[in-house]
Amino acid sequence: MHHEVTVEVDAAPEVGWAVLLDVERWPGWTASMKSVQSFDEAISASAAWSGPSSPGFQ
Repeated sequence: MHHEVTVEVDAAPEVGWAVLLDVERWPGWTASMKSVQSFDEAISASAAWSGPSSPGFQ
């Protein structure tokens, strides 16, 4: 399955990447992430899908 979403952001690329790389704050701005914890260089994430089902998505 492939799912793609495109969003245009009115910000410099460096600002966008800084937000995306701050993974521990993801749960604060996206409902699909329940929690994110970093362990030194490793990252553990817990996600939940709350949108409509797509064909072939279980």
